[in-house]
Amino acid sequence: MNTKVNIFCAGLIGWDTIAHTQMAMKPGSDLPGYIETNLGGVIANIAVALKNKAQNKIDLEVILLSAVGDDQRSKKLLSCLSKEHNINCDYVIREQGSTDGYVAIESKGALFGAVSSSYQLEKSCTEIFEPFKKKYLTIKTTSIKNFVIIDSNLTNQTINYLVNDQFFDSIEIVIACASPFKAKKVRPLLTKRNCIIYANLEESSEILGKKINCSSKAAESLFDFGAKQAIVTNGKNNVSSKSINCLATQTPEPALTNRITGAGDTFLAAHFISKIINPDLSEEEHLKIANSESYIKIT
Repeated sequence: MNTKVNIFCAGLIGWDTIAHTQMAMKPGSDLPGYIETNLGGVIANIAVALKNKAQNKIDLEVILLSAVGDDQRSKKLLSCLSKEHNINCDYVIREQGSTDGYVAIESKGALFGAVSSSYQLEKSCTEIFEPFKKKYLTIKTTSIKNFVIIDSNLTNQTINYLVNDQFFDSIEIVIACASPFKAKKVRPLLTKRNCIIYANLEESSEILGKKINCSSKAAESLFDFGAKQAIVTNGKNNVSSKSINCLATQTPEPALTNRITGAGDTFLAAHFISKIINPDLSEEEHLKIANSESYIKIT
């Protein structure tokens, strides 16, 4: 077994309710399909995928930094994450009320629209990082490798806290963009902090303030903007990664899926774990591995 790895995951957790239809949808449509509710939230999806991709290949602990309510649905959420997926939820803040959630409609394999509630996360704000500070101070001098992944559901106040608090001066932050609407708020992190960013093409365009039409150009632009490494996906088209070492591009193999929500989160986890487990592989190979594991295939 290799050196122990801690990955702190900070952001939104809740319940995802996703409606799927294979018919074309337009505003006001009432169509047949099916509906499923699963644990979700960007950072919860990433945390679960990290554990799944690591399996027994590394000694990995995934630690959630987030907030939920104090109702039965919140308790069930934490129980599912901790008992079924072996994720450390000891530092998740319990606030009064219900837990956060996400509702989406997928039509013909594409996202038609979605609404995300992040009330509890926003209320807890910077407090979710207090347990991280205390735990990190006790382990930073050991042989444990520590990583911090955040999603852009964090409030502007929390982002500014990460930018300005000296505690984070030497900490590398991995950014998972939650949506184009929420992506712009991470700009200060890219210019001030040592960051790796995962974004899709639309999110990249929002961050950069201009329309970009290919993943390689977007990755290069995010790198020039300040990212230590930028990984940009573009649906079924090329995914690209830019760092000081190289610009790598890889074309995903065609894959049928029965849902798209969470595919980007799974891609991030697969790519991140591949780089930890297989540090000698090329970036093209890491992208290929992540692409092959980021879809739920129809069997």
